[in-house]
Amino acid sequence: MSNELFQWMIDEKIAKNGFNAAAILNGLQLYNEPDDEKAKATIRLYRDWRNAGEKSKVAFEKAIKGEAVPAPMP
Repeated sequence: MSNELFQWMIDEKIAKNGFNAAAILNGLQLYNEPDDEKAKATIRLYRDWRNAGEKSKVAFEKAIKGEAVPAPMP
């Protein structure tokens, strides 16, 4: 995991600050992920779950499993 990942999360407005970014990385268990692109995909999925209204714990679990966010019903 690179320091650029922290800044990317802040720049993309996924995290508010470094502390928030670290909490997301820890919650997603990405602290040993060597591939930043894979980490980014998981982080975006987590943010999508949070934006869909899931609580953090559930969003972490679903993002780690790679579960796609269902499309909204028309």
